[in-house]
Amino acid sequence: MRNSSKKIVLLANGPMTNRGNEAILIGTEKIIRRYIPDAEIVLYSVFAGPDFLHDQVAKVCQSINIRPMFSRMPSKRFDFNWIVSNTLKRISKRLASAFLFCGLKNELKDASAALSLGGDLYTLSSDNQPLRVFYSMDDVVKRVGVKYAYWGASVGPFSANPKFERYFKSHVEGIYVFAREVATLDYLKQIGKHENELFLVSDPAFTMPASEPELKSAIGGGSIPDDSIGLNLNAYVLRYFDSATYPYQKWLDDCLKVVEMCLDKCSGRVYLIPHVTSWLKNPAFSCDYFFMKALFEKLPARSKERVVLVGDNLGAQQIKWLISKMKLFIGARTHATIAAFSTCVPTVSISYSSKSKGINLDLFGSLDYCVDAECIAKDMSKLEAAVSKAIANSEHLRSVLSEKIVPYVERAYKAGEYLDKIICG
Repeated sequence: MRNSSKKIVLLANGPMTNRGNEAILIGTEKIIRRYIPDAEIVLYSVFAGPDFLHDQVAKVCQSINIRPMFSRMPSKRFDFNWIVSNTLKRISKRLASAFLFCGLKNELKDASAALSLGGDLYTLSSDNQPLRVFYSMDDVVKRVGVKYAYWGASVGPFSANPKFERYFKSHVEGIYVFAREVATLDYLKQIGKHENELFLVSDPAFTMPASEPELKSAIGGGSIPDDSIGLNLNAYVLRYFDSATYPYQKWLDDCLKVVEMCLDKCSGRVYLIPHVTSWLKNPAFSCDYFFMKALFEKLPARSKERVVLVGDNLGAQQIKWLISKMKLFIGARTHATIAAFSTCVPTVSISYSSKSKGINLDLFGSLDYCVDAECIAKDMSKLEAAVSKAIANSEHLRSVLSEKIVPYVERAYKAGEYLDKIICG
């Protein structure tokens, strides 16, 4: 049965400077519209300024209404919001979360469902700690009583933090989980999550279409040589390393070796493709473009002739189009690899989280083409071996992806059918 005039509130999607957030949002709207075409969709977003509101979301999802999730988020220590929120925390966590999410409760009162689009917000960070603010958000939603789901999510594992795992078992009761890979589904079953609240789907970004960029200068101009490799690298992975023994400069030097390796493996160009371009809060670590620009500038002149630093002004759909033209893609950002997988490009994932491993297991049945970032730091030959294997087996990998992607994309769309039934039920 199809629904009309239903209100669906989207939560926890971040700024569009992370193209993964953009891809999730575009995909989510497509999925909802297939099954609930007349739904009113409201986005409560974790965003960074009016440029996000007006220039980004307005372009890609014109029929979505936008609200700021953290209108009372402290901007600095000792400002008004900081003083109030910290005072309330000492009195009651419930009061503190009500203050932080002040507008959300009223928005949810007439909603048919709420979806948390965070993706990997419900995993552990590099220090084995959860992102607690989003569990406070969950509590606000649950108190209102609206039907609520983690949408296209990777969840856990929390075994490295047993105390939190015990808390999570009770916290997640009553929340539907649309798991984007089998590994998440298996983990939640293992810790006792009710199976009638679990649904296996795929990441919503798999449904996002590609779009050829109008600004060809952003991709180096001219045509793209057939024998080209796309590369997405960043310094975010350093959060998972010991900075004393593995500093930023060493990672930069090791990534230079990756670029040179790619040049040796192809006769075309190597495209350095940023997928997160936030210039807030230490861009050296948070902005792919910043890092790869530093990488490009360190290359010798002979190498620069065949390397293209892709601009930071392309949207997720334009980046997906560019990635689709590669003979091979090597990516650290999960949603950059999703752009490659979904266009049947042989892909090597540089993994620093559970989500990329889960998707590789789903699509390839192994981790042969998924290399831990930490392994690269210790031994570059492991990445080189995975890249060589991917190139040697490229036709086979394209065939595997061609066979699996259509049902995998349909699995993403199934989330809309499940949501429709939950709302009707």
